[in-house]
Amino acid sequence: MDKKIICQKCNFNYIYFLLYFLTTVIISIIDNYLEPENIKEKKNNTKYDCINHQILEVFIFNISDFLAIIPYFISKKLTLSNNEDNKKEERDTYTEKRTNTEDTEHLELIYNDFKQTEKEKRRKKVIFYLILIASFDFLKDFIFVLYYAIFIVDYYIFRLNFTSILDIIFQFIFSYLILETHFYKLQKCSLYLNVGLLAIILILDILDIIEFKLIKSPIFFFIPFHLVFFSLDYIFGKKLISYGYVTIYLIIIMKGAIKFIINLVFSISLLIFERDLFKNFALYFRETKYILLIIGKIITHFFGELFLWIIIDRFSPNHTPLTIIGDEFIYFFFELAMAKDNDNEVRENASDDTDKPTFANMEDYKYIRIIIYIFSLIGVILHNEIVVINICGLGSDTKYFLDIMVKNDEEYSNADNPNILKRFETIEMLDLDDDDENLVN
Repeated sequence: MDKKIICQKCNFNYIYFLLYFLTTVIISIIDNYLEPENIKEKKNNTKYDCINHQILEVFIFNISDFLAIIPYFISKKLTLSNNEDNKKEERDTYTEKRTNTEDTEHLELIYNDFKQTEKEKRRKKVIFYLILIASFDFLKDFIFVLYYAIFIVDYYIFRLNFTSILDIIFQFIFSYLILETHFYKLQKCSLYLNVGLLAIILILDILDIIEFKLIKSPIFFFIPFHLVFFSLDYIFGKKLISYGYVTIYLIIIMKGAIKFIINLVFSISLLIFERDLFKNFALYFRETKYILLIIGKIITHFFGELFLWIIIDRFSPNHTPLTIIGDEFIYFFFELAMAKDNDNEVRENASDDTDKPTFANMEDYKYIRIIIYIFSLIGVILHNEIVVINICGLGSDTKYFLDIMVKNDEEYSNADNPNILKRFETIEMLDLDDDDENLVN
């Protein structure tokens, strides 16, 4: 094929990416206003203010999972109506074919016993994976609560740093190890590209840490754990979906139920051992506007989570890096539009007379980071074969070319047109000539 760059046909399912990005924009707007005035007016956020905000986030994310009950019952009702028609047809067919011999009845009992055993094994496996998914989902949020419980200092992570690219690499690696996704030349090229970009952006981050003295904040040692738990959450979710036993709605509901129990036990423990951690928690519920913002964030986060699970279901966890990079760009440009206000606010809240990094004083690195993320986005697109590069044999074993080979074989085997047969005969003769030449050499 002469084409060097091949774009796959647009799929309707890509609309879920746009819907997911829409929820990200809405959450960004809500977060900009979801901070009580009493906390905002303080010159420095205290340990309790930060941990209260993080615990609120944990429960917002958790409660939003239960909204999946609505689409779950709708889909279940539609599925039951279809299953009843199918079961009726199966019963009619079974009644016609059934004989009254003793051997048939004995085989039926053996079959039913085997079916019951398999059903029990399947149920245990589903429960195990649901507990695993809920645990990873809890841990990815708990890691920041743990950070605030240990360290008093607040953290500030600027956009377009190393975290998202590291998350992309984790997604690719865990997908390869756990889901046994095979990496061909194009996928390996994409992985190596992101590893190289990670090295470059880590150097920029280290320079920022030195320049803005962020080494005081140990959050950089907590973030990799958050990314690992985040990746494993959706990787095992895809593994459960691939069995075909549960729907994404049931996964979200059960994950939320298990996680709610863990969060409740954890919160009660914090309340017993350090009650002061919750002393400013009530500030989020004293005014109607904050309550409405919290409700809005619960609903919006549910849709964002739902669209992300649909993407994983319809595509794969390797497509989630598209959402990760998209989130980074959305948050970056959203904060960039409010750069002056953010700069003034950060400088006013800076402790120990040390300015934290802002978009105004990151001018030198800002555009370099954007270019790095654009290359990372290209790598993700290549990894998922949304665009196939037919250079140096990179596209030879992609799904696109394998489908062409299968289509050509079917066309050849079913062809009656002499022109089509002649074309394949020419290809075969060329292959034979190459083989003969190799034998002579």
